[in-house]
Amino acid sequence: MMARLAPSAPLPPQTNQIQLALGWAVAKSVADWLKAAVAHTPVRVDGSIVVVDSSLQMKAAYDWTGGSVSQVLWPACDAGLNAPASPVVTIQTVTLTPRPSVSGPLAGNWSVQRRGWTQNDFGLTSNANIGASLQKILRVSALSLSPGISGGSVEMTFAFGLERPDLMAPFMGAMQAGGQIVPGQSTDITLHNLTPNLAAEMSAVTLLNCRVTRISTGPAAPGVRPMSVVALSFADASVSIASV
Repeated sequence: MMARLAPSAPLPPQTNQIQLALGWAVAKSVADWLKAAVAHTPVRVDGSIVVVDSSLQMKAAYDWTGGSVSQVLWPACDAGLNAPASPVVTIQTVTLTPRPSVSGPLAGNWSVQRRGWTQNDFGLTSNANIGASLQKILRVSALSLSPGISGGSVEMTFAFGLERPDLMAPFMGAMQAGGQIVPGQSTDITLHNLTPNLAAEMSAVTLLNCRVTRISTGPAAPGVRPMSVVALSFADASVSIASV
């Protein structure tokens, strides 16, 4: 599936909705469009969606006007899952018109880009001194980002529990300090979606001003790996996607 975008003049309220599993090989114009939406400066564009097969033969096509991103669902990460996943983007449009007859090769300079990402290729970093704890991450829940809403929540599962007070300390201390992980400092946490060899970044989401809202720890038992689930709120977010 291919998409082309062009700036759109101001239009009446949207009446149609499209959901796309975007993939990780987007054009720069699409990457910038998503980044602007998450930054609460959504841009209306006119665009097209062309459905093609593996040989770039066209099967269907749709044209829209006045399209803007209304939601971006960022996939969950899980160190135990080698499953492919993609962002899901919701687009609100004023019009959505199918082309009556579509066949033949796709016009223009296109190539099939296969740039997959699996849920276990990720890492976390922070501007706070909690790197040792973040290295023990097992899972990060899916994220819902929207131009109309600032902030949200996320759950992070770690491979340690109360048996590691050194790693639990930042989160336990936050629960006693109104959620703030580092007193007097805004804590940002960045989720990095990485290439299969973990050598390069494909995309990133930075969660701004994170605060701990809940901690759950599993019971320590012989033969059972200790785990902790830390729920956090964030005040806002920003995204970046490497374009092709």
